[in-house]
Amino acid sequence: MKDWKFLIEKYFLHKRPPIEPQVWKEVARIKGDLFVDVGANVGIYSTRLSSHFLRVYAFEPNPNVLPVLKKRIDSSSRHNITIFPLALSDMNGQANFYIDPHEGFIGSAETLMPVFKYNPELGPGTGPAHTYIGRESVIVSAATYDSQVREMADLVKIDVEGAEFKVLKGAKDALNQGKIRRIIVELHDKDAKDDLFEILAGYGFKLKQLDSHPRIFGSLP
Repeated sequence: MKDWKFLIEKYFLHKRPPIEPQVWKEVARIKGDLFVDVGANVGIYSTRLSSHFLRVYAFEPNPNVLPVLKKRIDSSSRHNITIFPLALSDMNGQANFYIDPHEGFIGSAETLMPVFKYNPELGPGTGPAHTYIGRESVIVSAATYDSQVREMADLVKIDVEGAEFKVLKGAKDALNQGKIRRIIVELHDKDAKDDLFEILAGYGFKLKQLDSHPRIFGSLP
């Protein structure tokens, strides 16, 4: 399985930082009832933040990653984490989930986007800017945030490799109703930062950029 070497290096040998320090500094002081981890991957955020919240919803569609996520949660003895084997998007149904090799990285992309611009700020581990074109995909179940999460969320983290705007579109009811108190969005195209700021500011979030990737943090007043 092509992803295992990448996962082992990234999360178990710590060749890549498991949680970005600026992000952890921000989220470490947040506590509440519900944390929604969109793009949970192997559960680094879900397990580490599970002691801060009564419940954690971990959304992860990648069939290659789900066994690792389940094993990590089981071994952590965290009983408040619920796994949703779904891709959050702007529609309910089935979708192609692309897992092609990602240029400049060990491992593959994990995205609903057949084409997206990978263009973060240059930094350690970011790899070169390029246009990702997906060719190898699997069929996964997809759903909107609004169809899956009806309660108030104290924190939502979105890391979905180019599909972040699909996730936000599918969460428009929750966002309009103020049911997401804090949000972190990892952008994979720095040129889309103004668009993201405009969308989130329109829902009343006070915004700041946590690092140069960029990762954007928003909180309601």
